[in-house]
Amino acid sequence: MGFDAGDALSTAIDRITTQVALLVIGLYAAASIVQTAALQDVVRVLIDELREIVREESTAEEYQDFVEATDPILNDLPLALGLDLVPALLLIFAAMIAGTVVIALAIGAFARGASSVGDIDASRLLWNTINIAVGGIAFFIMLLIGFGFFFIPGLVVFFLFLFFPIAIVVEEENCFSAFGSSVEMVTDNFLSTFVLVLLVIVVSAVVGAISWVLTFALSGAAGAVVSTVINAIGTMLVLAMLTAAYVGAQDAAESVEGTTEEFGDAESWN
Repeated sequence: MGFDAGDALSTAIDRITTQVALLVIGLYAAASIVQTAALQDVVRVLIDELREIVREESTAEEYQDFVEATDPILNDLPLALGLDLVPALLLIFAAMIAGTVVIALAIGAFARGASSVGDIDASRLLWNTINIAVGGIAFFIMLLIGFGFFFIPGLVVFFLFLFFPIAIVVEEENCFSAFGSSVEMVTDNFLSTFVLVLLVIVVSAVVGAISWVLTFALSGAAGAVVSTVINAIGTMLVLAMLTAAYVGAQDAAESVEGTTEEFGDAESWN
């Protein structure tokens, strides 16, 4: 297998300028906004609970100091919906699932080069979503363990399993087989993958900088929403890059295999 990181970036840029890309960016941004709003409600509820505890167990002066210290946090929750803790947690879970559905949909569309909404294939959407969700949990746990052991193992885990969501959708594999496919992809294309990761870091940094500037320029809910949309664009661009790289490596491998078979057939005739 083999792919060119620069070609993957170029293909990804083409992919996120299509009608399908606009759809998945919008859906992912919507899910992210809902998740952020629910998270802000959780923060608000927890601070209110902490204030009650401090009020009961501290002096009036200590309580007032705590209120003044937490006021800036409460005043910086522009998307909070006013939900109680349990509904907020349920909404976070629902938004995370919705985001995973969009990721699965986007990978499939990017892999097939779908340009219009009518080109979307959702036949394996449930299977892909479940496996990306389960694999994501396993991946997150491995990252935590890896970064807990002197940081370097975490980087190794991230690097080796980078392509597992792509493999789930493209190869129609379960999450555990997809981890193996990702390792094979990385080890067969180590240098190209390293360059691709550097490009992903650069793209993420640029998107993060734009998001920060817009958040600073547009205060309140408007800034939070615009920032979330920019981050959604960045997420979809990175997904498109990874997908283009994976599909490019597949195509290169099939080309080499086809050439080998033709050479073998030619030899058999001699």
